[in-house]
Amino acid sequence: MDQSFGLVSHSHVGSWRVIAFLFEREDGVVVYPCGRDPLGSIIDAQSAGFSVQFMSKEPPSFDSGDHLIATPEEIKVVSKGCISYYAPCRVDAAAGFFVHQLEGALVWERFG
Repeated sequence: MDQSFGLVSHSHVGSWRVIAFLFEREDGVVVYPCGRDPLGSIIDAQSAGFSVQFMSKEPPSFDSGDHLIATPEEIKVVSKGCISYYAPCRVDAAAGFFVHQLEGALVWERFG
């Protein structure tokens, strides 16, 4: 599953802290998948791959206090506020993109 993202620069190896995560739908509505004040990081270690972790700053808690015995509804709510994946990354300089070949993700369907 290739995922391409606009290329910011050719020197992309490093780590970054997330300050915002949003997208605008075709109808003009702005969506904040992890809330308006997300936490997270993007790490590109070149030889070790690319890792993305975005999450809500204040995720909902589980009634039981234990995520291992959470209800399906609790798991659904928490997973909607978290985006997590890792992948090798290469730069397609001619096209101006990073290309990611996913190896693992919290929720695969988000990238399919």
